[in-house]
Amino acid sequence: MRSKNNAPTAAQKKWRSKVADLGCVVCGSTQVQIHHVLGATAKHNKIHIGEWFILPLHPINHSYIDQGIKGLNILKSDAISRYHEETLVDPMSLHDFEKYLFGKVLRKLQDRPFGQDVINAISEWSR
Repeated sequence: MRSKNNAPTAAQKKWRSKVADLGCVVCGSTQVQIHHVLGATAKHNKIHIGEWFILPLHPINHSYIDQGIKGLNILKSDAISRYHEETLVDPMSLHDFEKYLFGKVLRKLQDRPFGQDVINAISEWSR
C-alpha cells in the first residue's frame, strides 16, 4: 500500500534500499538505479506490487530495458555470463526475464516487508 499522496511508505523505501544494496542483478556493479518493472503504482489482482517488483540495474543495463529485443539480448548475454544458465535464460521474453531477475533478488533477500500474496501476484502477472 502507498501513502495517500502516492509517496513510498517507509517499508517500501527500506525495501528499495535493501534491493539497491545488492548491486546490479545483471552484472554485479554497485552503481545502480532502481527499475520499477511495472511502474511504482502497479497492481495485479488488486494487490499492490509496483514498489515491491523492482530490480537493481546498472544505469546502462537499465537503459537496455527500453531498447526492445536488442537491449534484451545484451542483458541476457550479461546474465548468462554471470549465472551460467544459458538454456534457461536464452529463450526468455522480457517479461519472463524480469521475473527471473526478480527471483534472484528474492533468493538474496529472505527478510521481506511483503507477504506471499505479493509474490504470487508478481508470479501470475503477464503483459
